[in-house]
Amino acid sequence: MSEFAAGPAGRIERVRALMAERGYDAIVVRDEANLRWLTGVKGVFDYTFEFPHAAFITADQCLFHTDSRYLNSFEENTSAGSPWVYDMDEGTIPGWVAGKIAANKCRVCAIEDDMQINFYQGIQRGLEDRSVACMLPLMHDDIRKMRAIKDAEEIELMRHAQSITDAAFQHMLGYIKPGMTEKQVRNELENFMFANGADSLAFGSIVASGPNTANPHAVPSDRVIEKGDFVLMDYGAGYCDYRSDMTRTVVMGEPRRSSSTCTRSCAVRTRSASPPSIRASRATTFSSFPRRSLAMPAMAITTTMVWATAWALTSTSCPTSTAARISSRSARLSPWSPASTCPAWAACAWRTTAWSPRTATSPSPRRRMTFTSSIASPFR
Repeated sequence: MSEFAAGPAGRIERVRALMAERGYDAIVVRDEANLRWLTGVKGVFDYTFEFPHAAFITADQCLFHTDSRYLNSFEENTSAGSPWVYDMDEGTIPGWVAGKIAANKCRVCAIEDDMQINFYQGIQRGLEDRSVACMLPLMHDDIRKMRAIKDAEEIELMRHAQSITDAAFQHMLGYIKPGMTEKQVRNELENFMFANGADSLAFGSIVASGPNTANPHAVPSDRVIEKGDFVLMDYGAGYCDYRSDMTRTVVMGEPRRSSSTCTRSCAVRTRSASPPSIRASRATTFSSFPRRSLAMPAMAITTTMVWATAWALTSTSCPTSTAARISSRSARLSPWSPASTCPAWAACAWRTTAWSPRTATSPSPRRRMTFTSSIASPFR
């Protein structure tokens, strides 16, 4: 990336280098996450799934089609010196694209893989009406792959989104009380994020308590939180179109023990000057594992570190690496070095999965439960 300029200008350079390599005369971009990345315009895209915008990029032009609802906002929020030229042609966007292909005498114009079929067919009809022959190959997710590598500006936005998410968790530790409903907790969580800098939510916040915590994507309900309940919060703040994702589980006082489950707590401690470690203790955040009986073989636990929990909208997933495998009887996990497994800016998480091993009566391993607990990164 060092040979390219920083920011949106550098992103356009990278796209044009790819176009030259693939032999594209032009590309058409309609995905709003890709458009936000290419233009660098903040606070305009509203992701309504109406797909009201499209970009047409050649070796020497960056043309952007929008409508009257957005044109002024784009012009006001585009930085000086931007290569983008905005257009509000009264015709359809597919017809506009076909006209630009004809005007630029393009023979190969690449399109996004996930473009709507009616939009694609509209371009074809527009070309036929103009008696223009042009190949329309798929881009094979090229721009999304480029977006997976974050530049300094994007990393800072991710950091800010995560800082809001972290602050919300600290606030909720002092807020949640028995007698509240899951919906009340969800409302407070989201209101706090908006009041402290978030301009969107990463997704619909999940708040689940008691037996509802067994449902990974539980919808917050009117269930009243009781003393001894587990309360799970899966949520994230959005900031300038970049979003974080964090899952935390807390307990209301002393956890209740039932005939089918038992609890195990682990506190996550991190220090900026030393690698983090996890130790067994009574703590606010914890993981819950199925109860062991005399008939059940020893449980196995796999711990995997997953990095980059903050992402730019629908960016591609980052790789994962196995950090450690430990026995369920271990009271303490060995410290690990984040420098060897994830970049210094990454928001890291431990994902723990428990299952029962293969037995004569159970030919395949039976997966029990997975939980993720974020570990504070150096920038928090």
